[in-house]
Amino acid sequence: MKKTAAGMLLILTVIATVSSVPLFGEAKEKSLYERLGKKKAIAAVVDEFVARAAGDARINKHFAATAADPARLKQFKMRLVDQICMASGGPCTSGKDMKTAHAGMGITRRINWAPSRL
Repeated sequence: MKKTAAGMLLILTVIATVSSVPLFGEAKEKSLYERLGKKKAIAAVVDEFVARAAGDARINKHFAATAADPARLKQFKMRLVDQICMASGGPCTSGKDMKTAHAGMGITRRINWAPSRL
C-alpha cells in the first residue's frame, strides 16, 4: 500500500511538473513591455503624449518651464519612458514614486477631461 501511494505521488508530481513546462515550440506569454514594442515604441508614444499635453491649455501650464528648456524636456521624457517601461515589466528603473515626484505641484485627484478630447 505504501509503495502504491508513493508511486501515485511520484506520478502526480511528474504530471504537475511537465504541465507547467512549455512543450515543443510553445512560447511563454510575452510581458506587457514586449507587447508594447519595448523602449523604442514606448518612447514614440511618450513623444506624442507630451506634444498633445503641450497643446492642452488645461495642463500645459504645469509643464511650461520644462517645455522651455530642451535639456529639462529631454530628461522629463526619459523619466516618463523609464516609468512606463518599468511599470509594464521592462528592464528599466524609475526614480521617485508618483506622490513624491508630484509633491507641491497642486495636483489633485480630480480629472475634468472631456472623453471626446482624449
